[in-house]
Amino acid sequence: MKTNFSPRISLLATIPFVLFGFNWSFSIGGTGVSPFSNAFFIASVVSMFILLGIGWVKDFPRWSLPAVGFCTLFSAFFTAVTVPGFKDENLGYWAWVPLLITLVICLIIKPSISPAKQLAKQIKNEPILIGFILYGFAPFFIFLFCDEIHSVWMLPIVLVSTFILSLGLYLFLKSERRRMRFLSIVYSGLLAFIITFTASYFYWEFLFKY
Repeated sequence: MKTNFSPRISLLATIPFVLFGFNWSFSIGGTGVSPFSNAFFIASVVSMFILLGIGWVKDFPRWSLPAVGFCTLFSAFFTAVTVPGFKDENLGYWAWVPLLITLVICLIIKPSISPAKQLAKQIKNEPILIGFILYGFAPFFIFLFCDEIHSVWMLPIVLVSTFILSLGLYLFLKSERRRMRFLSIVYSGLLAFIITFTASYFYWEFLFKY
C-alpha cells in the first residue's frame, strides 16, 4: 500500500478542510449564520461523504481515510443535536441516514466488502492510521470551540487554524517515515486546538464583556 503521495494529490485531499475553513470564516464574521456559511458547511460535509464513497470504490487509499473518521463521528455527534422544526427532538438515528445512504451507494457501485477488509489490513499494519482517521473530524471539532462567537477579531485565528490542520494532513500524506506521519497530525492537531481554545477563552473572558 502506497504511503506517500504527490503534492497534487496531497493538496487535493485538503479541500474538505479548506471548505470547513471558509464555512468557519463566514460563521464568525460578525453576522452569524449566513447563506455563505450554510453553503460552505454543506459543501464541506458533502465533500467528506463523497470522499468516503471514492475511498470505498478505490479500496481506501490513505488520502480518503480522514473521511471515514469524519462521516462516522459527524453522524454520532448529530444524534444528540436538536434541529428546529424536526419534531423539536434530537435527530437520533436520523443522523445516520446520510452515512447509510453513502454506504448503500458504495455497495451498488462496488458490491464487495474487500474495501473494508483492506482498511482493516492497513490499520493492522500501521495502527497510527487510527489517529489519521480520527483527524478527519478535527476541523469540525475545533470549529465547535468558536460556537456562538461572531466577531471579525477571530478571523485570523480561523485562517491560522485551518492552515495548520490542512498542513498536518498534507505532511502526513507526503511523509515516508511513520514517525513523521504520526508527529505531523499530533502536533498540528494540538497546535490548532491550543490556538483556537485560547482565542475562544480570551474572547469570552475579556472581549465579550466590554
